[in-house]
Amino acid sequence: MPEIRRVIDELKEMKGTSPWTRTVIVDIGGKGDFTSVKAACDYVATQSPTWNSRWTIYIQPGIYAESPFTVPEGTSLIGLGCPSLSGNEYRDSITIRTTTDLVSGAFITIDGSIANSQFVNLFLYVWMSSSATSDCQVISCSVANSNLNFSGCRITAYNPSVTYNLTCIKTLGNGQLLNCRIGQLGTAKVIALESGATFVVQYCWINSKYGVQCNSGNLYIFMSKFGDTTPMTLDLNNVGGNIYVSETQYSTSSGTITNVGRLYDSVRGLREAANSTSTPLILKGATSQSANLTEWRSSLDAVLASIDKDGKISAAGFSSGATPGVSGSFTTVDGKTVTVTNGLITAIV
Repeated sequence: MPEIRRVIDELKEMKGTSPWTRTVIVDIGGKGDFTSVKAACDYVATQSPTWNSRWTIYIQPGIYAESPFTVPEGTSLIGLGCPSLSGNEYRDSITIRTTTDLVSGAFITIDGSIANSQFVNLFLYVWMSSSATSDCQVISCSVANSNLNFSGCRITAYNPSVTYNLTCIKTLGNGQLLNCRIGQLGTAKVIALESGATFVVQYCWINSKYGVQCNSGNLYIFMSKFGDTTPMTLDLNNVGGNIYVSETQYSTSSGTITNVGRLYDSVRGLREAANSTSTPLILKGATSQSANLTEWRSSLDAVLASIDKDGKISAAGFSSGATPGVSGSFTTVDGKTVTVTNGLITAIV
């Protein structure tokens, strides 16, 4: 990859000048500062990085077999390449995986009083031992008010023989998964949110037997996909928090899941057509649809009006648009008699 090698060389030349003084390069071929991601993180930890004095670790393409390690506060891991979001690890540009099967604890721990880390273009791969305990995680962050961001990453916890609910990401902090593939076969959860956490999952492929679990906090899932050829046991599991879903299909869930739809203006609930010939809102039923296509409900969740699967409208009363006080009746094209009283449609027979 000559282009990536050129970038590496340019970074090495700039490292002596600001802002590159807080930068290290990992290259398994020996042409960077370190050949190990763990060694780079251990070194950065000695430099006391903080929220306002952040460090960046650039990682050259390769397969890095590492022991469990800690990412210091204010440190980001950025892959100089683009990992494959499908296929096996050997087709990925930058793979960080365990040296041996993980038995307990986390492969990657996020550290610091206020963590602020980014993970970009990485394949984080952990094979769980058949004797693994239930606290196994690919990534663990027990730092409240942290900020974790994953972009273009593939995060996998794998062992189909393990019966525990293993976790890809477990966090107390806030963060975002953008354009990532997370989960794999076996019993791994994708994310387990703890108290106070707020996490956004957007444009992601979620493939995990036990899906996403929200123990507390708020989880937002936008325009993502669940599942693969292997059936999902549970896509969304809301234990004690809030899960909000938009433009994401899921098959099974536990607890309350709020579908927020797609809003152009989240304050006013406005939907705007892209142009004069487009339809701003289409509601399409499933094959053999039996439930209503739409329902209008009160704040107490009472159905005020609805449109059923055949397009029939039901409501407590209809406004004809006439002046209040006007009464009368008329006949529809299909022979129904409509009665109007004081400007309201009061009967259709």
